Amino acid sequence: MQLEKSIEDIKLENEAMINDINKKNQEAMSKLNQSLIKVTQDYENLRHFETKKEEMERDLAETKEALELLKKQHVEKMNEMERIKIQDTEKLRKDMLFKIKETKATLLSLNDE
Repeated sequence: MQLEKSIEDIKLENEAMINDINKKNQEAMSKLNQSLIKVTQDYENLRHFETKKEEMERDLAETKEALELLKKQHVEKMNEMERIKIQDTEKLRKDMLFKIKETKATLLSLNDE
C-alpha cells in the first residue's frame, strides 16, 4: 500500500513535471514563432527596400544621362548661336562698309559736278 502510494505520488509528480515542461515548451515555441514572424516581416521589408533602392538608382542614372545630354545639346546650341551672331556681325560690318563706300562715292560725285 505504501509502495503503491509512492508510485502514485511519483506518477503525479512526473505528470506535473511533464505538464510544466510542455507548458514551457509551448511558451518557447510561441516566442520562437513570433520571432520568426518578425524576422520574416523584416526580411520582406528589406527586400522591398532593396528593390526600391535599385529602382531609384536606375532612375537616378537615367536622369543623370538625360541631364548630360541636355547639357551637351545646350552647349552645341549656344555655340551655333554664337557662330550665327559672328556671321551676322560680319555681314553687318560688310554692309556698313559697302554703304559707307557708296555714300562716299555719291558725295564725291556730287562734289565733282
